[in-house]
Amino acid sequence: MDGVTARSRLRPPTLPARFTHRRRLSVQLDSFDWLPLTLVCAGAGSGKTTLLADWASTLPRRPAWISLSPGEDAPQTFWDRVGAALESAGHLVDRNAYAALPHDRGPAAFLAGLRRVLPAQRTVLILDDAQHLIDPSLLAELDAVVRAGGDRLRLIVSARLDPVLALHSYRSAGLLGEIRATELAMTPQESRRVLASHSVALTDGQLATLQRRTEGWVAGVRLSAMGAAGLADPADFIQQFALDRGSVGEYLVAEVLARLSPAERRLLIATSFLDEVAGPIAEAVAEVPGAVELLRGLARANSFVTPVNDAQLRFRYHPLLREILLHFLQHDGEFSATRLYQRASEWCLAAEDPLRALEYARLGHNRRQLRAALLGGSLAATLIELGTLNTIDDEVLATVADPDPALGGEDLAAQHATALIAVVRAGEQYSVVEVDRAVRRLAVTPSPRAGPHSALALRSAVLEIQARVHFWSSGDWRFPSELLSEAARSARLVGSVPRAELRCLALLELVNAVRPQGGDASARRRSRALVRADPELTLSATYHLAEVVRAFVRLDLPRWRSCLDLAETRWRQSKSDRGDPAIGWALIMLRSWLSFESGDAASARTELLALERAVPRLPPLLLAARLHLLAEIETELGRPQSALNLLGARSADQSQPWLAIAAARAYLSQERTAPADRLLRFTLADDSASDDPILVSALLLSARSRQLQGADDSAEWQVRQALELAGDDIRQPFVRARGMLAGLLEGSPRLLRAWPADPRVERRPLGPAALVVGPELLASLSGREIAILHRLGARMTNAEIARELLLSPNTVKSHLTALYQKLGAANRSEAVATARQHGLL
Repeated sequence: MDGVTARSRLRPPTLPARFTHRRRLSVQLDSFDWLPLTLVCAGAGSGKTTLLADWASTLPRRPAWISLSPGEDAPQTFWDRVGAALESAGHLVDRNAYAALPHDRGPAAFLAGLRRVLPAQRTVLILDDAQHLIDPSLLAELDAVVRAGGDRLRLIVSARLDPVLALHSYRSAGLLGEIRATELAMTPQESRRVLASHSVALTDGQLATLQRRTEGWVAGVRLSAMGAAGLADPADFIQQFALDRGSVGEYLVAEVLARLSPAERRLLIATSFLDEVAGPIAEAVAEVPGAVELLRGLARANSFVTPVNDAQLRFRYHPLLREILLHFLQHDGEFSATRLYQRASEWCLAAEDPLRALEYARLGHNRRQLRAALLGGSLAATLIELGTLNTIDDEVLATVADPDPALGGEDLAAQHATALIAVVRAGEQYSVVEVDRAVRRLAVTPSPRAGPHSALALRSAVLEIQARVHFWSSGDWRFPSELLSEAARSARLVGSVPRAELRCLALLELVNAVRPQGGDASARRRSRALVRADPELTLSATYHLAEVVRAFVRLDLPRWRSCLDLAETRWRQSKSDRGDPAIGWALIMLRSWLSFESGDAASARTELLALERAVPRLPPLLLAARLHLLAEIETELGRPQSALNLLGARSADQSQPWLAIAAARAYLSQERTAPADRLLRFTLADDSASDDPILVSALLLSARSRQLQGADDSAEWQVRQALELAGDDIRQPFVRARGMLAGLLEGSPRLLRAWPADPRVERRPLGPAALVVGPELLASLSGREIAILHRLGARMTNAEIARELLLSPNTVKSHLTALYQKLGAANRSEAVATARQHGLL
C-alpha cells in the first residue's frame, strides 16, 4: 500500500456531491455519547460511511478514523494503524510509548498502557468496515477497551455484518448503542430531498412506488435519483428495472451477487419467485443442501436477505434484489423457471399447502398440477380463506371438469369441486333460489378428503355465501342471522381459520345493524377479541359498514362520515371483502345518502345515477335502497310526481317496504292521503320489526295523513307511538318528517319537547338579531310558514311554492317577509342556512 493511499484511509472520505444531511441519525449518534461502543451495521449501500463522515465533520474535536481492509487485524498491525490515526487527529500523547504497548501480557496490561498514552479528554475512534476484524487476540483487547476503557476511548464501529464481539453481553450491560438497516433506511421525506437535489420531482404516488421498491435503501434512492435526473418522465425510470452502467441493478450485482459463493447464488436465483423462502421448500426447489444455514449466513451478512421470524426459518429478499434475481431466473440458461415452479407446486401439495400449490402450478402452466392442486384442497382453501374464488381464473377452474384416467372410476373429488363452484357462482348472482339449490346439491355430494381445511371450515364458507345472498336479496335478518351464527361457530370449532370466522362475524354485525334493537353485541366482542389476538387480522369493510348503518339510523353525521371513510379504505385494501361486491356498492350508496342528508341532494342524485350505469344489476336490497333514495331526492326537490313515476308499481312490493315509504311520502307531499294509506297499511300491520326505522317512518307518515284528514288526535297518538318505539337510537325518520308535521308540533308543546333534536346541526347562537332558537323558534312559526320554509330548502321559486300550496304569489311574499323577520334573515339563502342551523330543515 503506498503512502498516499494509507494516509487517505486515516481520514473520513469526502462526502458525495449533493449529499443529503440526515439530522435524525446524527442526533442518534450524539445520544450514544456516554456509551463505550456504538455499532452501525447494515448491508452495502446503506449509507453507513457517509453518515459517520458527515457526523464526524460536526464534532468540535476531530475523531480518529480508520478505513479497514482484510488482513489488517493482527494486534500489532491494527494498533499501529490506530496510532497513526490518533496522531493524525492530534490525540496521541507519546508516540514512542504508544509503539511500546504490550501485546503479549494480556488485555488488562494492554489497556493499562493504552490509557497512559491517550489524553485525559475522551477520544472518538471510528473503525469503518470492521467486519474484517476477526483475530481473537485483537478482539480480546477491543473487548477490554469496551468494558473498562470507555472513559478514554469511544469506539464507533461500522460494518456490513456483526463484528465478532460479545454484542449480546454489551447490550445487557448497557454498553452498546446500535444503528441498523431499519434506522438507516431513508424516510419518504429524506428520499424526496435526495430527489430534489438532483432536480427530480415525483408525485406522492410515484414517491411511494420508489419507497416500496427500495425500502429506503440509500444507494437505491440515490442511484434512482441520478438515473432519473434530466429525463422527461422520471416516473418511468423509477418504475423500470435496469442493469446498465450506473444503475441500481449494476450496483447490486457488483456489491452483492458477485461476492456470493456459487451455492448461495444458485439458491437465491432459484428461489426468487417465492414470496417467502423457507429452508425445506428452498432445498426442494433449488436442490441446494443446507439451504437454511446458507440463508441464515446471508441474513447475518446483511446481503439483502431478511428473516421474517425469530427462529430464522423463513426469509424474504429485498424487492430490488428480488427483481434482479428474477431477471437472472428468466434469462440465465442454467435455470428452467417452469421446472422450478413445478417443483414448488409438488412440494406445497405434499406439504398440504394447497393455496401456494395452486399459485406455483399456475406459474408453471401445468394443467395436471393445476387440477391436482384444485382437487387436493386449494379450491376449498381459497374459499375458506377469502370467501370467494375470484382470485382463480375461470380457465383454471375449468380444469376441474377434465377427466382423470388415473382415478380409474367416478371422480368424486371433481364432483364435489363442481358442486362447490356452483354454490359460489349462484352467490355471485345473488339468487336465493339458485344458491339454496346449489347448497342442497353440495350437501349430498361426498367430499373425498377433509385435509387441513376440514369439512367444518368449508361448511362455514358455504353458509356464509348462503347468508350473504339471502341478506342482500331482502334485507331480512332472521334467516341470515341463523346461518351466520352457525357459520361462525363452525369456523371457531376448526380453530385454524380465524379469518373465516372474522368474516362471518363481520357480516353478522351488518345483519345485526338492521335488526330491531341492533341485535346482541356478542359478534362485535368476538370480532375485536380475534383482532387483538392476531396482529395479522383487521376489522373488515363489512364490519365498518355495519357501523355506518348504525350512524345512518342515528343520523350521526360525523361518525357516519368517519366510519364510511374507514370502510372505504378497508375495501380498497382487503381481498377478502372483494368476495362480496355488494359491500362496495353499499358503500357507494351510503356515500350518496350522506351527501343527501348533508343537504346536497343534487350530488347524491348524480352519484346514484352513476352507480346505475356502472352496475347494471344490483342485488334486490340495494336496488330498492337506490330507488328509495332517488325517490326521496325527487320529493325533497319538489318533484313528488317524478318520484312516483320512478317507483312505479314497485312501490307496492311488500318485500321492500322502503319503496312504499318513499311513495307514501311523495303522495303526502301532494296531500293525496288515500294512496298513501294503502301503501302504509301493510307496514303498519307488520309487527315483526317492532322498533325498526321502517315502522317508525310509517307511523310518522300515517300521522301526517291523519293530520291532513283533520284527525289531529289520531295523528298525535301515532307520533307518540313512533317516539316510544324509536327510543334513543332511531332519529333519521324524525328529521325527514319534521317539516311535514310542523303544524302538529306547533299545536302540541308536549309533543314538541319529546321530538328528537336534529343531530346533524351544530347549534350556535345567531347573535343579537336572533330572537329565539331551537324549539322556541319552531314554535314561533306558523304551519304555512314552515311549509314555505321547507320548500325554500328544496330551492323552489315563489311561483312553484304558490302553485303547490294553492296560494297567490302575493300571499307567498307576505309569508316570506314574516318568515325572514322571525329567522333574522335578509334573504332566502340566509333563511335556509338559519333553518338548517337550528334543525328546521
